Amino acid sequence: MTLCRIEQIFGQFQIHLFSGKPLLTSDKVDHGSSNPYESLLDNEHKDELLTIIVPRQAVEKGTTEYLTNPLLALLYSPANVYGFRQRVNIKFSGYENDQHELWEIKSVRKFINAVSEEFPYWMYFMDPKEGFLRLILPLCACPLIHVKKGYKFENSSTFPNFFKRYIGEVNKLCNEYGLGDDIINDITMSIIDQYKQIYSPQANENC
Repeated sequence: MTLCRIEQIFGQFQIHLFSGKPLLTSDKVDHGSSNPYESLLDNEHKDELLTIIVPRQAVEKGTTEYLTNPLLALLYSPANVYGFRQRVNIKFSGYENDQHELWEIKSVRKFINAVSEEFPYWMYFMDPKEGFLRLILPLCACPLIHVKKGYKFENSSTFPNFFKRYIGEVNKLCNEYGLGDDIINDITMSIIDQYKQIYSPQANENC
């Protein structure tokens, strides 16, 4: 995919900083730069969370480019990779009145798993304290079994296999961009700390 293609599609996206103020390509993303995120790497924005909003229509149509294109743009340069480490979140709009949780909706599960085939670096870029990495990704990526009180993982190896797969992608990305073991360890431990709060063996047994 060329950068031209990224920039053309990028204009359709809504991107928000943690403050909640919309960042549209017309006023924040620099079309004059070959790196569309360059203007968000300065000191003014360095501590703010970048949130990509995915509308329900894109999910239901299976338009994965709506999410893969801004995600793949994060890989454009070492500065992007370093600057957006654990600084990204993803939210889905249009489901506010839906009675189902996002991971219960077949089209959402299919969409996320399809995006994962092109962009498996969730655990590197996503903020581990936000809902996407804590809940939506694992519960969409892992096979679930419906039980009386909700859902549980298909078997005892389901969640460990999920974790090994995606933390392995963190290692690959860090090695490719020359990032040290300290960064890999910091990312791994920060995610483990969050997952232990939710996916302990006791919690899974009580589902």
